[in-house]
Amino acid sequence: MTHLNRFSDLSVHLTKYALTAGAALLAGGSTAEAGVIVRAINETVNSTNNLVLVDVNGDGLPDVVLSMCNCGQALYLSGAPNVGASHTTFPYASALGFGVQIDPNLTGFGPADLMAERFDGIDYGEWRDKTAFIGLKFTNFDTGDVNAGWIRVTVDYLGDPAEFTALITHVGYETDAGVSLMTDHTVPEPSTLGMLAAGALGLAAYRRRKAAA
Repeated sequence: MTHLNRFSDLSVHLTKYALTAGAALLAGGSTAEAGVIVRAINETVNSTNNLVLVDVNGDGLPDVVLSMCNCGQALYLSGAPNVGASHTTFPYASALGFGVQIDPNLTGFGPADLMAERFDGIDYGEWRDKTAFIGLKFTNFDTGDVNAGWIRVTVDYLGDPAEFTALITHVGYETDAGVSLMTDHTVPEPSTLGMLAAGALGLAAYRRRKAAA
């Protein structure tokens, strides 16, 4: 393969990626692949904003509620009547790492859970100073179908007598009923997408000029 052919192939691939990147930018940082929809969001729970409603599956209705008690030392997770959250030790919601399978057909999903709390100087739950995923399952009341999903949260504890703060950065949802979903974070930052798109289009333009010369 000549240098020109290698360059041509690279230009074609990057141009295709540029179109994908541009579409993702227009969609507000979402990406979809094989039934999986991932969206980047930016919602913070703290003492001044102690209640956040999260629409995970994009139907316009809140699926999950993150809230903080007035004391600032307990984070709560609750779901709509048809949404359950995974938990390792009830009532504390699990802090799942990358590449963990969320199977909506298994048990272990609670309707409402604590995430983290601090009482008499002792930490409870898995979430202190951690970035992790909460596994979710959604049940369709009409059909009985269940779908898997997750939210990605970073929790920081600011120290006694301060408070927890939680930042929700991504949500993911499997559109196919009964199909497992892996915890993942596959949304590049918008600035990265923009740079890749611009670079790919620049390569494509250079290729056209070189071919015309």
